[in-house]
Amino acid sequence: MAAPEAASLAVSLGYTNVHCFRGGLPDWIQAGYPVESTEKLPKADVPDVVPAELKGLLDGGQAVVLLDIRPSSEVAKYRIATPARLHIPFDQLTERAGEIPGERRVVVLDVNGRRSPLAGRYLAARGLSEVAKLQGGMERWLKEGMPVDTSSQ
Repeated sequence: MAAPEAASLAVSLGYTNVHCFRGGLPDWIQAGYPVESTEKLPKADVPDVVPAELKGLLDGGQAVVLLDIRPSSEVAKYRIATPARLHIPFDQLTERAGEIPGERRVVVLDVNGRRSPLAGRYLAARGLSEVAKLQGGMERWLKEGMPVDTSSQ
């Protein structure tokens, strides 16, 4: 969607303070405005783990870290109860990636499987070699009837 269409959509949804740079990023750069470039992530194959497989890893005492990248509001509703779970919200991953043990397999858990591929690629770029993602995220975990903890943390 082009910027003018996105701005029109925002107005139609009730937003009132909407602005649009019609020429997009190329014209922004040509006008001399600042931009920030981030590193490109490598094309990394982040394999899927299905819920039953993850449950087996966790129950079997495998050397695995369940990296829960969901927002805190989602984690407060329900979570996979395991000492292997490490909660680092997606928007904090770059600052807190050093907390992830590099010597264990990492399985990334998100809400629905949409953010975990990006997180997995980021972790692979940081040198973690054994990274996987939970296929379908927490939504699939729940749909398949896997156990969750709903108590207050």
